[in-house]
Amino acid sequence: MTLDIYDPFSTVFRELDPRGDQRDPRAESEALAIREQLIEELLNGTGHLDTTLDCLAEQGIDPDAWIDQTVTNLEWVMDSGIRFATNDHGLLLPVNPHV
Repeated sequence: MTLDIYDPFSTVFRELDPRGDQRDPRAESEALAIREQLIEELLNGTGHLDTTLDCLAEQGIDPDAWIDQTVTNLEWVMDSGIRFATNDHGLLLPVNPHV
């Protein structure tokens, strides 16, 4: 299994809106790209937590639920024996074994 260091923090492409209606794929692709860029910047030390959480909320993702899911994802990664290393900004991130 290959794990990208950003995987535990990632959001997903949402095909349906909260009412169960189909989302515009182009708009959701753009929204996903914005979310993922903000998360990557946050993890690299160039972004801000409040900006990322505000973006998630504006896009209809509960920031608290995202944090809880991220913690669950990280716990799974650690329980699976995936090594972590500190990046230049002091954050522990999963080590990519293929680099």
